[in-house]
Amino acid sequence: MDSLLREHAPLVRRSAQQLLARLPASVQQGDLEQAGMIGLMDAINAFDMSRGVKFETYCVPRIRGAMLDALLGAVQHHHARFIAALRGVTGDEVVRQRKVVISGEEAHGE
Repeated sequence: MDSLLREHAPLVRRSAQQLLARLPASVQQGDLEQAGMIGLMDAINAFDMSRGVKFETYCVPRIRGAMLDALLGAVQHHHARFIAALRGVTGDEVVRQRKVVISGEEAHGE
């Protein structure tokens, strides 16, 4: 896997640069590349050579998808903290509320 990661790392770098050109300056290329490497690892693990698709064709959307997922996660995290601050809710309360939503439990005045 290491040789495949090294061989295709330029695809990660290129994808990060292309995406970075359309993002605010606060987004760092290294963060995108880190997420892209995770996407590349996932692509390496899931690739099926018998389907007749070139690996590069398969992995680039996975790389970009991992980068976009990371960006979305960061936005959701900051949005939740911003809304909580507006409402005067503490960080611990936000975490508790998220656990309730994720677990499917309802808070009935507890």
